[in-house]
This record gives sequence, C-alpha cells and structure tokens, in this order.
Amino acid sequence: MSELNFIVLTGRFAAGKDTQAGRLLNRIGIESSEIISTGDIYTSAKSGTGEYAHFHQFIVPYIEDIDIHGKLLPDSVMTQIVQEIISEKVRMGKETFIFTGFPRTVPQLEYFDQMISDFRQEAEANSVFIEYKITDEVSRERTHQRRVEIEKRGEIARPWDTDEGLTKRIATYYEQIEPMIKRLQEEGRLTSIDATRGMDEIEIETSARLSKERG
Repeated sequence: MSELNFIVLTGRFAAGKDTQAGRLLNRIGIESSEIISTGDIYTSAKSGTGEYAHFHQFIVPYIEDIDIHGKLLPDSVMTQIVQEIISEKVRMGKETFIFTGFPRTVPQLEYFDQMISDFRQEAEANSVFIEYKITDEVSRERTHQRRVEIEKRGEIARPWDTDEGLTKRIATYYEQIEPMIKRLQEEGRLTSIDATRGMDEIEIETSARLSKERG
C-alpha cells in the first residue's frame, strides 16, 4: 500500500450524499475507488441478498428499531461491519473510499480516526470530511418527492421515506449525528457545502474542496 484516501460525506437525510458519491466515483475511477453506503449495506443485509447478504445476522435484532423507530445500528455493530468491508476492499486493491452514512456518531468517529491511525502504520492515509448542508424542511421536501417517484414506479417506499419515518430520523439526527458534526467543526476538520443548489454546482464545489484538501 502506498496511499489510501477516505472521503466522508455527511449531513442530514436527503442531503444528496449518495448522488454526489456516485459522481465522485466516476471522477476518481471505479477501478481504484469504492462507495461505502450504510444504506446499501443495510438494505442488502436485511434482505439477505447482494454483496452484503452475509451481514444479515448482524442486523436482524435491530431491524424494528431502524425501520419503525428511525434509529441507527448500534455503534459496535456498524464499526464491525465497516472494518470487515474496508479490510476486504483494501486487499482487493481499492485506494479511495467514499463514505455515505459512516461515521454518524461520536463513537463511530473515534473508531474511524483510530482506523486511519492504524492504516498509517503501513501507508499514507488521508481523510476528508464534507458536510452537505440543508434544512429540515428541505430534507422533508426531498424525501416526499423521492417517495412519490418510488410509488410511481410501483415500488414500496422504504420505512424511513415516509413522513413519520423521516420525523423519527430527524430526531435521531439531532440526538446522534449532529454532535459528531459539531465535534468536526470544533476541530477544524469539516468542510460545509450548501446542498440546496443544483447537483452540478455541488459536484464542482466538492471536487474543488477535495483538491484543496489534498494540496
């Protein structure tokens, strides 16, 4: 290993993290980079299908809390899953990891920092944190629109895409995610981007910020 890059995209629900992660992946190159989406991990593990099906037993005890009560996977479970995935992807030759949904809490951030420190024993490891800023109102509007589009396709909306589900997720944001974001701000490690603009504008600014961080 020579260099590993860890890009964390954080913010409220429906801030556009997954959209921008996909655009970043195309810019960086799919051969060397990987998106680590906790939403994709959870969906695959819950259904027992796809790349992360083998994590099914990890998340079974928490499905009701997540789907019905809008909670997050316990930190210990989430960090164990991420550790296994990252270790495997590094062995496969991946060098850049784009996270959407991890870390989400202060304990997860502490684990993440330790992971970076451990990798630095063998390689140059860099981390960048970008927050996509939107309001609760925008989060609700986007979630509603996403649900409408899903239902138009004849599909069933995810539990957290309902109005009630999002209300619970917003509460979880203030209880668990915002404290992590505030810590990053206090430590001067967070770049914030206005995510109420068009996707192209956000993509351009994201790339510019990443270039600046890398010097």
